[in-house]
Amino acid sequence: MNANVKFLHRSADIRRARLSGWDVDVVANRVQRDGVEIRLTPKAMAVLRELMQRRGTVVRRDDLLGIVWRDGFPSDDVLTHAITELRRALELDPRAPRIIETIPKVGYRLLGPLEVAAEPEPAPHLVAVEPAAPDADESAPRAPFALYAALALLVLLAVLWPATHRATRDPRSAPLPDTAAVPSSSVALQAVALTSDPSREQFPSLSPDGSTVAYASMIGDTENTRILIKPVEPSASSMPLTDPRPPLRDDYPVWSPDGKQIAFLRFDGMESCAIQIVSALGGQTRKVAPCSARTIDYFDWSADGKSLLVARHRQLPDGTTVPATIHRFDIESGVASAIDYEPRPVGSDDLQPKSSPDGKWIAFRRGAVPYSELYVIPVAGGKALRVTSFGSRLRGYTWDNDSAHLIFSSDQAGRQALYRTALDGTGLEDLGAYEAHFPTLSRDAPVLVYMQESELMQLAQFAIVDGKAGARQPVVPSSRSDWFPSLSPSKARLAFVSMRTGSQQLWIHEFESGATFPVTHLDKVGVGFPQWSPDEGSVLFVTRGSGKSTLMRADVATARVRPLSQAGERVRFASYAKDGAWIYFSSDRGGSWQVWRMAPDGSAAEALSTSGGFDPRDWNGDGGIYYVKETSPGLFRLDLASREEKRVSWSAGYWNMDTLRVRNGELYFLDYNREGATWLMRAPLHPEGVAIMDHGSGASLSSTGAATKVMDASPFLELDVARPAAEASIAEDLSRAVLITVARDETDLMTARLPPAR
Repeated sequence: MNANVKFLHRSADIRRARLSGWDVDVVANRVQRDGVEIRLTPKAMAVLRELMQRRGTVVRRDDLLGIVWRDGFPSDDVLTHAITELRRALELDPRAPRIIETIPKVGYRLLGPLEVAAEPEPAPHLVAVEPAAPDADESAPRAPFALYAALALLVLLAVLWPATHRATRDPRSAPLPDTAAVPSSSVALQAVALTSDPSREQFPSLSPDGSTVAYASMIGDTENTRILIKPVEPSASSMPLTDPRPPLRDDYPVWSPDGKQIAFLRFDGMESCAIQIVSALGGQTRKVAPCSARTIDYFDWSADGKSLLVARHRQLPDGTTVPATIHRFDIESGVASAIDYEPRPVGSDDLQPKSSPDGKWIAFRRGAVPYSELYVIPVAGGKALRVTSFGSRLRGYTWDNDSAHLIFSSDQAGRQALYRTALDGTGLEDLGAYEAHFPTLSRDAPVLVYMQESELMQLAQFAIVDGKAGARQPVVPSSRSDWFPSLSPSKARLAFVSMRTGSQQLWIHEFESGATFPVTHLDKVGVGFPQWSPDEGSVLFVTRGSGKSTLMRADVATARVRPLSQAGERVRFASYAKDGAWIYFSSDRGGSWQVWRMAPDGSAAEALSTSGGFDPRDWNGDGGIYYVKETSPGLFRLDLASREEKRVSWSAGYWNMDTLRVRNGELYFLDYNREGATWLMRAPLHPEGVAIMDHGSGASLSSTGAATKVMDASPFLELDVARPAAEASIAEDLSRAVLITVARDETDLMTARLPPAR
């Protein structure tokens, strides 16, 4: 097969401009004015960019669809939604637009005053591939993968040459800073959209030469995903590598070091998971290892390609489960062996291992979301060295080509962004990529790909009457995302976290009056886990930012906010005792995450648990508190008088604690089943304790009473994607539920050339 390749010079795109008083940053997908910053979806910004480049002229709808959604088959609705988003952001009155004019049945025209930055940086050369002459055998269903890889390699030679090589530094040569670092420099990545489908593209993985990306993508309108591969060139097409049939779902692809194979996770509904391997050219898949069915079981290839690096729990002879550590799983023999390193985790799991390009190091993530850190160990084991000290929400990381730096996604400054740091924790760089998740860098070239998310999360509620879900009702709809719902004990109020002012703040909604108002006015911090006091006069919540997390209490009537935790500790979650006499919270002030309690004024703090604990609740006021652990599945109860801890159910865990409710001695929660339907479930509690589960055999709940279905919530959720296993609030009397629905879930893959570390 032949193909003609030619180089094109693109005219300089608008990267920064001032439009009708708004400062427009095209690369960062944001607009700013008078201290207000608004994030736009990549598609909306792409539409705005085209309108700015042709200001004053009518841009036809077909032209916009063809340019912005060139890799898909969009409907007219996607453009209408993008224009609506732009008007909500830019116009004083979106119903009477004065910046973006609609030309009926034709298109749109930009009318507002526009000042373009004087010297925009030149765009890189792009490569256009003309249609190739067909082979004699026209019955072949698609071009061989090798052709696409070769063409993409030409792109890399033109755009990314030369690759930079830097000397590797030993991370033990300098001490780790004790405090969270402030970026010493910043880099403005010149990123372009690699995909632009109206669905979700996730978990990218680059081939070693940087020519091709593998990623997971939704199959049509379903929640099932498959693995696709695509040359790293925006105009190239994607090709399916796997084609799972429901309820099977393929996710999280990882290239082998030689670029010949791709390993990935295959889920069978919510019941089981297996790591599969397939040739990068496609074909039959083969199962090589089991994996966790409830979460993404992150893994990587070893540098020699003979084994997989995985995180696995170990079970001691007495049945106790110890925190997960990094293991090496030999593909040929099927044997997993633990890598020996110190210090081992205490109360937290070690997860997400990644081998360095030079094969000398293994990096991993330690700690529960959203309080994670990055560590490295020598490939043969030894001393574990901490790289970061932010206590942040880490959404993926990757090695730099030099094996001396890590690139990671962190919310340490209040929003998810990409950073780079040396292994000794110095030289932190802000890479200038925001709402950026799960970066991947090719081993042999400075080609970077990452996910850029644009979600619109809304709150909705339904009543539960006679065991059935009532009509679906929205709760305070907004053009900005809302999450972390918390119903007050009387169900008269709802506390939640919202972005509707441009930053994360705590809000209150009153159901009877319809009033909705912010309680906080915080800057550059994340807000989470609101919980009401029994008298509904105050709300506990947690703020995170700059490596710190603080337990706060907000007085609803006066909007006064005061910290309750100590300056040197990190707090994840807090809730009031049933009678309001105590505050129970998760803290690391003793060196590991444990359950604590304090008086409502912050005094008389004492540790309650000794073997780990998260998210404590006093549901019954019967002298016991309930909590979960990162390192052990199940729901635990601690008797406050005897301080005896017992596991009382296998039906709860770290993954669904925010949906639980205990009533009449039984546990209620929202969960998915194998077919993807959502049900309100009920499971028995066992005050005497449940038997240790045999993790080796994967024994089920049958010996202690399995969860049973109470109510089908699927009709309530059928219009949107829902996340019942993440965040929901169920009333104490089980009469109402408020949870998150995802009204918009656009995730595109972005690509950029990564400059050398400074």
